[in-house]
Amino acid sequence: MEVFTPPPYREKRVTGRPTKLSTEMRLMVAKKVFEKEMTYREAAKLFGISGGAVGSCVRFYKKQGSLTQNRKRT
Repeated sequence: MEVFTPPPYREKRVTGRPTKLSTEMRLMVAKKVFEKEMTYREAAKLFGISGGAVGSCVRFYKKQGSLTQNRKRT
């Protein structure tokens, strides 16, 4: 009688490319823009990233804030 041995488990590949900025850096950029310390253009020039990347950081920051508010409610 033969024992069934399943094939070895393989991790899934990550889709997309990794971000250039760390999470802490993204939050710092977004906080400066969100609190009106700088404009999108100034932040992009200062940190050496595109305006779209700054917008992405701001969206990430807003999403993080809504998650913490939801956790405080429950």
